[in-house]
Amino acid sequence: MDGFNPSGYLFPLARLCTSSTAELEVVMEKLALIYSKGDDAQVVSGRHGKGRVDGSLARLDTSLRKSRRRKETQVDTVVDSGYASAEDDETGEDSDDEDFMGSVEIVRSDSFERDFTIRWLTGFITRCSQWLYPIDAVLSDEEADERETLVEKAASLLASCARVDEDNDKALSRLFTFPLDSRSSAESIDVELNDLIAPEDHSSVGLQSWASSIHFARLIAEDPARFGILPDQSRRILELGAGTGMLSIATAKIVHALGDGEPPVITEIISTDFHPDVLRNLQRNIASNLFPGIHASVAVHPFDWQHPSCEPPFDTVFDTILAADVVYDPRHADWIENCVSTLLRKPTESDPEGGVFWMIIALRNTGRHEGLADAVFDVFPTLDVQSQRPAGRLKVVQVQDLERCEGVGRRDETGYRLLKICWV
Repeated sequence: MDGFNPSGYLFPLARLCTSSTAELEVVMEKLALIYSKGDDAQVVSGRHGKGRVDGSLARLDTSLRKSRRRKETQVDTVVDSGYASAEDDETGEDSDDEDFMGSVEIVRSDSFERDFTIRWLTGFITRCSQWLYPIDAVLSDEEADERETLVEKAASLLASCARVDEDNDKALSRLFTFPLDSRSSAESIDVELNDLIAPEDHSSVGLQSWASSIHFARLIAEDPARFGILPDQSRRILELGAGTGMLSIATAKIVHALGDGEPPVITEIISTDFHPDVLRNLQRNIASNLFPGIHASVAVHPFDWQHPSCEPPFDTVFDTILAADVVYDPRHADWIENCVSTLLRKPTESDPEGGVFWMIIALRNTGRHEGLADAVFDVFPTLDVQSQRPAGRLKVVQVQDLERCEGVGRRDETGYRLLKICWV
């Protein structure tokens, strides 16, 4: 089964632009046989794929199909007695099938191979525009359609990989619908989030803890232009403390709904958090929500506010930085200010405002998080406050207060405050 370990046949993405449609068809087919479930595990068909699959892959495909047929026909029939029939002994087919199925399960349950595949598929989807719209080649309409189909397959496989061990998690799935700006081709977007629940503290995760991001996502959907999301402008967007990924996913879907350019204008969204479990769930949510990154790509990266990285993708400044309810210790505001000062695009003569940092905070009057909003204004003062910090620093230039909605938010939250923070 070594030939089916993804780490053995997934080629370096550095040579994606020179990879043929046929090569990608075989790669997606192999991954589908391992990670797709049910009817999704069918062979990727196409002009380039026919007759190019190696014998072991075809054999495994046949085995999987036979096994599924047996399961379908044996429902509610006599339970297997454990004795092999004479026919099985003569042909050995069932034994071969079991061996193949067992091998598939071994690869599927290998966390290293699964993580390797998730990283590769994420990178492929992020860079797919280079492959879909090659600069140095002209694709026929048929091949262009086949490549778009393969990108869609990659997105489906990414979601499948992220769901492999989902049944072992205690989770709560919620669907959010946000009405879109009237200039969009769609009326609304849907965001479905999987929330991991800590058994020892049920209240630590759930609808209440997402209230700030819910309000923020609604505001972005209602008026994308206010937040610099325009169909004809390429943007780099960073989300700090993404958690379940509400803002990253909603923004990507809004960009997709607005985009209709050919070739498309690409918006790059970097979704970050720190804790490994949060990052895994974040990746899962993005994989299950997002379609191929034709207009917007979302990549997940770990990021430590206290010790911020300068490695890619953090080696290039961002046009917009988003954060929802990320300050729950007085030190966090200082760390975030240091990160944003480094990563937010500086003003220029042609763009005197520069990049914008949008931050929404929850107002809490009781409990251990009481008064933390004050720590934010200590670090990011408003324009009318004389700060000890030197000129050319970040300040709050706009404040919008939002009321608490019944049934949304923790009991200690009395409202929310959206801050527009710019270079002054």
